[in-house]
This record gives sequence, structure tokens and C-alpha cells, in this order.
Amino acid sequence: MLRQVSETFHYGKLICKEYGKEKCYKPNIYEICVTKSKTYFSLHLRLKLQNRSISTDVNNVLKKVLKDPIIKYPTNFTDKVIDGIVKGRTTNKDIYGLTDWRFFKEEEQTLNEFNAKFSIWFSNFEKLEEKDNWQTELLQSVDYAKSWFTLVDNDAYLIKHTDYVAMCLLKKFNNVKGVKTKYKEIYNRMRALGQDTQELELFYRYLFQEN
Repeated sequence: MLRQVSETFHYGKLICKEYGKEKCYKPNIYEICVTKSKTYFSLHLRLKLQNRSISTDVNNVLKKVLKDPIIKYPTNFTDKVIDGIVKGRTTNKDIYGLTDWRFFKEEEQTLNEFNAKFSIWFSNFEKLEEKDNWQTELLQSVDYAKSWFTLVDNDAYLIKHTDYVAMCLLKKFNNVKGVKTKYKEIYNRMRALGQDTQELELFYRYLFQEN
């Protein structure tokens, strides 16, 4: 049985003292996730961009979608199971993330060359000390993280590279034409991949019912 340990480091502004209580909002997350089996450790680095305002907009619309009678769940799913699914899908604060650090591979680099210099993002070991240059690679990962957060933490990038987040952002900007264009882009991509578009269609419909 695996035991999972994660350490999370936050970057970004803090918003505190909400409703008289001290609360901190930390939107940029660098996460070290370690799982342990009987014989080895697995380490995975993850980056998460969070935004309470945007994620709330997405979650509010998605909650209506997932509770719509059109959405059919397996007949053996109890109400409790369905409620758990809805809660799991609509309490996420992440609006974008990175799990595959090959994103940082230079165009002229081969994958082997990149892995030779930086592979700690997804690695297995019995003792961390057995991995050559692990400290150097962890420091490199922080530099990568900073550059990634700088790249993705803007509306234009999110609109280009996300789906529901992009639609909510465009709606927030009163860009109805942009929402329609993005919806068609996502719809066509999903159809080309043979994916079910029912949830997307409902999301598009409910999005314009939001105030």
C-alpha cells in the first residue's frame, strides 16, 4: 500500500482578514508529491495556478450542469455517490496546471538530452542521495516554476489554452462572440476525438444564465 506525502510551497500575493477572519489566498502552487512503496519512493513535481474568482465562476456553472436531469449517471450510483462526484468536480480552485515538465525542453534539445539534465520532476529512487545532482535539479525546478507562472498568469494565455476557464473569462469580459468562437473550437476538437459533448453544450447554455 502506498503512503503519499506532499509538500506545497506558495508564491503570490496574500489576501487576508476577510470577514474579520484571517485568511490567506495563495494562487501559485509548487507541489512536491512523494509516494512510498516497500522498495522505493516516487517523486512528482506539480505546478498549479489558482484564482478564486475565476474558479468560482467555473464551479458555479459546472454545478448546474452536473445536476441537470439530462446528465445521466450509472443506475447503480446512489445519491451520495453522485453528490460526491459533483462536489469533487466543483470545489477545485485550480484554473491551470503543469504535471509534464517536458514543457521546458528546448526546441533544439532531444528528449534524452533534456532528461539527462532534468529528470527529477518524475523519478523513482530508494534513497534521494542516489540520484545525481538532485539538489541542482530541484533548484532548477524552482526557476522553471517561476518562468511558468509568469507565462500562464495572464488572461490571453488562459483563453488560448483552457476550455471552461476561457469561456468564463470571455463571458466576464462581455465578449459574447469570443465565447461562441471558443465553444465551437472546443466542440469541434472533442467531436474530432470522438468525445461526448453533452457536458460542454450544457455548460455553454448555463454560462449565459449566470448574472
